[in-house]
Order: sequence, then structure tokens, then C-alpha cells
Amino acid sequence: MVEKGLEYVKKYQKHSKEIYLFLDSRHMQNLTHSAFNTTLRKKFLFEKDRTTRFEINHTTSHSSGGIQFADFLAYALYLKYNKSDGRYYKKVMSKI
Repeated sequence: MVEKGLEYVKKYQKHSKEIYLFLDSRHMQNLTHSAFNTTLRKKFLFEKDRTTRFEINHTTSHSSGGIQFADFLAYALYLKYNKSDGRYYKKVMSKI
């Protein structure tokens, strides 16, 4: 999970000196938040300059509309590309 988080950060952080990562804590059952944060920070800061602000927030999807939407979008993409089921993807794309 740490590698996926780091991969995401590297891919989308190009010009910003601030990174805010919001994670659904339901998916962290086998790893404590503290251990995850420490590992991700060490790997990220080792590869980037240390002036970038890097904040990790853990929340549950039911307490955040943004996380709920991200979950829905990830599920829609999963269905489309892994199960050839584009019904939710089409709903999202029709609104953009």
C-alpha cells in the first residue's frame, strides 16, 4: 500500500511545493496510520527535496464527501477496465 501511495504522489506532484494526501482509513487494517505515514514520508522525502510540505490525512469515507466520491470513481474505473462494465463510468463522464 505504501508503494501505491508513493507512486500516486510521484505521478501527480510535479510543480507544487505542497502535497495533501487524503486516505480512507477503512483500507488500513493491517498497517497503523503512524507506520504508514512514517514509511511514506521517508520514501518520499528521500527522493524529493525536503522543502515540499507533505501532509497525510486519514479519514473514513462516510465522514467525507470527497473520499466517498473518490471511492465511487475508483470503483467505476475498476468496473470499466477490469470487468467491462461501463455503466457507472458513463454516469460520471456524462456529468463532466
